[in-house]
Amino acid sequence: MDNPLQGVRLRPVKRLWPYAATIGGVVAFAAAAVVLFWPAATDVWPSVAGAFEAKLHRFVVGPAGQLMALTIFVIILELFVLNWEQTTAFRVFVRRSKSAMTDLGFALITFSSFKWLVDYVFSLGIAFAAVKLSDALATRIGWMRWELPANGVLEVVGAFAVYYLMVTFVGYWQHRLMHWRWFWQLHRFHHSATDFNVLTGFRANPGEMISNLIPTLSPLIFLKVPDAGLFAVFVFVNLTVGQLQHTELPWSFGWIGRWIVTSPRVHQIHHSIDEEHRDKNFSNCPLWDQLFGTWYGGPNRPSAYGIPDPAHIERPATQWLIDIWIFYRDLAIALASLPRLILARIGRAQSASPAIEPSASKVDSSRSVRLWPYAAAIGVLALCLAMFVAFQREAASDLWSQALGFVEAKWRRGLFVPGVMAFLGTMLLLVLELFFLSWKKTTVFIVFVRRKVSAIVDLCATIFFFSTFKPVVEYVFTLGIGFAIVKLTDAASARYDWVRWELPSEGVLAVIAGFAVYYLFSSFFGYWQHRLMHWRWFWQLHRFHHAATEFNVFTTFRVNPAEAITVIPSVLPFFFLKVPSTGLFAIFIVTNQVLASLQHSSLPWTLGWLGRWVVTAPTNHQVHHSIDPEHRDKNFSSCPLWDHMFGTWYGGPNRPSAYGIPDPAHVERPLTQWLIDVWIFYRDIARSMAGAVRSVLARITRRQPASPGVLDTPASIPAE
Repeated sequence: MDNPLQGVRLRPVKRLWPYAATIGGVVAFAAAAVVLFWPAATDVWPSVAGAFEAKLHRFVVGPAGQLMALTIFVIILELFVLNWEQTTAFRVFVRRSKSAMTDLGFALITFSSFKWLVDYVFSLGIAFAAVKLSDALATRIGWMRWELPANGVLEVVGAFAVYYLMVTFVGYWQHRLMHWRWFWQLHRFHHSATDFNVLTGFRANPGEMISNLIPTLSPLIFLKVPDAGLFAVFVFVNLTVGQLQHTELPWSFGWIGRWIVTSPRVHQIHHSIDEEHRDKNFSNCPLWDQLFGTWYGGPNRPSAYGIPDPAHIERPATQWLIDIWIFYRDLAIALASLPRLILARIGRAQSASPAIEPSASKVDSSRSVRLWPYAAAIGVLALCLAMFVAFQREAASDLWSQALGFVEAKWRRGLFVPGVMAFLGTMLLLVLELFFLSWKKTTVFIVFVRRKVSAIVDLCATIFFFSTFKPVVEYVFTLGIGFAIVKLTDAASARYDWVRWELPSEGVLAVIAGFAVYYLFSSFFGYWQHRLMHWRWFWQLHRFHHAATEFNVFTTFRVNPAEAITVIPSVLPFFFLKVPSTGLFAIFIVTNQVLASLQHSSLPWTLGWLGRWVVTAPTNHQVHHSIDPEHRDKNFSSCPLWDHMFGTWYGGPNRPSAYGIPDPAHVERPLTQWLIDVWIFYRDIARSMAGAVRSVLARITRRQPASPGVLDTPASIPAE
């Protein structure tokens, strides 16, 4: 009979065999681990499943996870309702205007673990104090609070209606305050978005958190939601309404959108650049706009979005910092002008007295008159706090002690978390560059002033690196392999602890020696991991990192999440070495991370013989990222010793002419291309495995003896 596999092309098998070999190696490694470490392997799977389930549950149930899931849902919903060019996916990931990339950056900050720190710093701690004051007042006046009913569906619906009306009422006046011309200095950054999309909802100036004093001192403190889960549902519904509003969805919701819930079309008016739409449709509940004369339901749609200010369009990431500075500067000027204003008025009242020179009372109060609302607001706040301290001295003392203790605990815990330590090390390098480099070579200029696509991608990758959902993304893009390898290594290390060598940690010299051993081990395995990623098949993933044309400190964090699939060389040192202290281990990790960030800077340091043998200098790693052919595949390791030993060292005089890779796709659309790279990598793996199976079947069928009277030979061999 005829060979069913006759004519099968085997060239893809030869071209893609390394994928099959790699998968086979991983499978063989896992099988050997299961056979040799059977008790440990039986413990690994429950621990892997349990740990991942706990992480996923904490992330999904947490506010950041729910908000991200809701945002992704709305982005997908747009794909079914809107034209492609109106969707958030197109505007953020395809067109990639400055406005859309700014929205993406602030969305990542919102999902990250250090958003509270940003809000705390830029509101000068007032937002944090407002929350603590609200909690203290709610506890102190608990007998005055009305507990919303929660028995039965009708009572829950009624309770939510009361809660919704109160929250939207307070939110309406809070929003109107932010449009008042003095606080508009902060809020206009949100309205400067010219590409209106779902992520625009996250584009908020952190200084706006100062307005949290309004709901704190509002009637909301007299409401009490009896159940934490019910309160979470109320908040989630509010978030859903807010996310839908910042879309181009054509929904108006009929009479509901005119009186109860603000529809997307209504909030589009609020973000319009047209004069007739200015200061309209503030509230999430249109009832308050109808009552207070700020409702617009006319037929004219927005001609464009944003504000008539070119500074916010051309340099949005810089302008929001300038806005905060101007706001607090004017606040300080107002406070300083207040005594002069009082003296000026006293001087005018006494101007008829001949004992006083008229010129002495002439104080230019124009600045004071223009900024008096700042002083009035501070005065009202000071009066409220003074009354609170006078009538509730014990509560105020307890609140102050709690606030100090909480902040101290937060800072202590934050400073000694490896991620925060690495973040602080990175910030230190940014400052260091300002002293040793010309302005146009610094990361600050490249990322925040020049703002090319490559630099913005580096910034987004950095925010993602320090965010809470980085492990989840890596788990998804490695199909769980990276996470399973780490857990297997941990379990095997714990069960066969007698194999591991505990590094010395008693005394300074012992710690230095221990770090030297750890550094040599980790850099050796890291060298081969890095060479693996430059191997032409795994290069499909790693080239996203090398596609950076704007070389800066943030390029360190520009890593394809799917690269975590090669985590085996990274975890192997920990199977043989044991760091006795968790704090010491964190210091080792952070030191490695800071060295990596230092290498990705434009600093002109060579570090002498240290840079040639011990620690890769910035100038050496710049060669590694060079686009020039003579620098290709050179200087892999963080310890140049291994490059010298294995023939990949380059110490020549020629400096890089440019950075990046000769691929315009990664330069023009980097965010899209890294997704394409991941898809191609796994697609080729699947093809290579299928090709290997077909190749084996083809070889088996060739070796079968021919049946009598049946021609069963390849077409290329003439029949006998």
